[in-house]
Amino acid sequence: MRRLLLVLALFVFACGGQLPPDPSAPPTSTPPVANPDQPNKPSGTGQDPDRPQTPGVIGGDPDDTPAAAGGNGNNGNGNPTQPTAGGAPYPIVFAHGLFGFDKIGPISYWWNVLPELEKDGNKVFAAKMDPANDSVVRGKQLLAFVKKVLQDTGAAKVNIIGHSQGGFEARYVAAVEPNLVGAVVTVGTPHQGTKLADTILSKVKPAQVELLKAFFNLLGQAFFGEIAKHSDVEAAAKQLSTAGARDFNAKYPDSAGVSYYSVGGWTGILAQKPAAMCQSSIAPQFVMQFDKFKDTPDLNMLLTGLVIGQQPHDGVVELSSTKWGQWLGCVPADHMDQVGQMLGDQPGLGNGFNHIEFYRGMVKFLRSKGF
Repeated sequence: MRRLLLVLALFVFACGGQLPPDPSAPPTSTPPVANPDQPNKPSGTGQDPDRPQTPGVIGGDPDDTPAAAGGNGNNGNGNPTQPTAGGAPYPIVFAHGLFGFDKIGPISYWWNVLPELEKDGNKVFAAKMDPANDSVVRGKQLLAFVKKVLQDTGAAKVNIIGHSQGGFEARYVAAVEPNLVGAVVTVGTPHQGTKLADTILSKVKPAQVELLKAFFNLLGQAFFGEIAKHSDVEAAAKQLSTAGARDFNAKYPDSAGVSYYSVGGWTGILAQKPAAMCQSSIAPQFVMQFDKFKDTPDLNMLLTGLVIGQQPHDGVVELSSTKWGQWLGCVPADHMDQVGQMLGDQPGLGNGFNHIEFYRGMVKFLRSKGF
């Protein structure tokens, strides 16, 4: 039992990529202050993004029904077809991963990224979602946040950047309300699930599930407050499993009027860059600038990476699982390095990856595409 608790604790910690914030610190958040190339087929959907897709009907809840594709003033490639009020450049919304948060006291999930982007003149916002739940629950929270951003800024759309599980929520919003989204960029998101979640779920016996849920719910409320009141770490783990990701992909297909981009990360003590898997027909500069570096994983990423095995990964997610929409390549960064954690520490010895320059370049890339 102790071993199972340790493994699951490592999992949720690694996916969120954060130290738990100081529960005594008051919550704060950043105040309201892109013609893509031909897309590839989204991995796992088997659908051509140039062709209108048949929306799924989920659970009888009309709010969960993906909107009909192509009805948001864009063509099938996600190119804006006409100027709109509050048009591009769109505000950027950042969606955190499992056990993540926006900003609490001096600790931010996206370590110093938003202030730097604001200096460049961007309107950027960090969403706050349930730290541990499935991507429909969290996706609805992100949708509400997006609508508030649009109301406060007067913009017609937002671009959403999602890290880890946050990429699922970004895709949920784009599926349900595609008229509100210009582009989605996912970083280290397990679109096909992760072996780490599969392994944990297979080892937790039914009798232990409720104990584990109670343990993490208590932890979540202690650190994250009211938003974690209904957290469900079991639902989160299932979401990140192979079966859970497959189910989500089927229920929430991509919208033809939204552009989707993805980036993955890789790490390993003796690992060499998986060049074939990282190859991208687009290969933007904000990814390629780190091509010469390699990454040595942090200790917790090393431990979780042992569960995944030999295939290329970032310590939590297999590289092959991070591909979705237009693949932009991969960076030498473990799952935590991708958002500047822990607490802004440097990536592995000799690794020149800089997460702030990475996201600065990502935003410039989106702007160059008309978003």
